[in-house]
Amino acid sequence: APAAEGAPPILALTATATLPMRQEIGGALGRRLRVVTTGVFRPNLRYEVEHLNSREEKLRALAAICTETSGPGIIYARSRESCEKLAYFLRQQRVNAAHYHAGMTTNERTEAQNAFMSGQTRVIVATVAFGMGIDKADVRFIIHYNLPNSLEAYCQESGRAGRDGRPARCVLFYSSADKSQLSRWLRQDALDLPFLR
Repeated sequence: APAAEGAPPILALTATATLPMRQEIGGALGRRLRVVTTGVFRPNLRYEVEHLNSREEKLRALAAICTETSGPGIIYARSRESCEKLAYFLRQQRVNAAHYHAGMTTNERTEAQNAFMSGQTRVIVATVAFGMGIDKADVRFIIHYNLPNSLEAYCQESGRAGRDGRPARCVLFYSSADKSQLSRWLRQDALDLPFLR
């Protein structure tokens, strides 16, 4: 049917919007949306969780995965400092790695991103800012060195692997201290009442 005058057809696209977010998008557009969803499950992605007891175990597992898994990979770390230290550690293990975070200059970020996209850099260690709007089809592994903020965030970030339809690994590192760390980080990120006022 032809669209009503002043209400042209609209296509809203997103990979991981929750039901409340879909309703919010529809409200902002002034429309009731007809949702078409394929879900987040993709059979080519292999999800793994590694329970590791110490930083040393995490580093050993990180080096092993980067060495035994061929192709490009993204490692998500929580802090800027972690990104730099992990990329340095991987280079010491003869893994072609670089870091990416918001503390870098625009030119540095652009260079790091372009090197990864072109294949000059095989592994990028980054904060979650990396990957938004980036479509590199042949990412063979995603490693979350720290727990992600939410299941929705994890689906979105791990979903950057294997977009070419070929097998890819999504590995989540977990230690006993991670839950309390995540709770502390989320409290730090929360907006307090004086700020909101």
